[in-house]
Amino acid sequence: AKLTKDQVIDDDARRQFDDDVGSAGDTIPNIPKTQGYIALEYQKSLSIGELSIMTDLTYRGDTDTRFDTDSDFNYNLESTSVVSVRASLAHEESGWSGTRYVNNLLGEVADQDAIYVDANPTEPLRVFGAKPRTVGVRVVKRF
Repeated sequence: AKLTKDQVIDDDARRQFDDDVGSAGDTIPNIPKTQGYIALEYQKSLSIGELSIMTDLTYRGDTDTRFDTDSDFNYNLESTSVVSVRASLAHEESGWSGTRYVNNLLGEVADQDAIYVDANPTEPLRVFGAKPRTVGVRVVKRF
């Protein structure tokens, strides 16, 4: 995504705080050229209940966090792919269901955003990432 017009900041105080102003044609920060999501699900009725197996893939291409990519405050967010899977079995008559899941199956260390915080001069960069691999079981009883 690109800007169609120059950004205008008339407030000098704001300009001193953040001089990262985009011009027409600049790539908009934090919006990658390519991103997508796909999910596949398989369902089958079994004698003991309804089986569901699902996997999904989320992809985000690389992007920068500022218009001025040469700025010391810019952080390049590299492209990432995160895969998750789950399998569940539900027995409708008894109200019981169980799910086994793995989020971020491959343990991808994915930076999803980054900001600079002036309040902490010793560690101003804050990077927010994908959750680590998470393995779990969920059991539900409906009454």
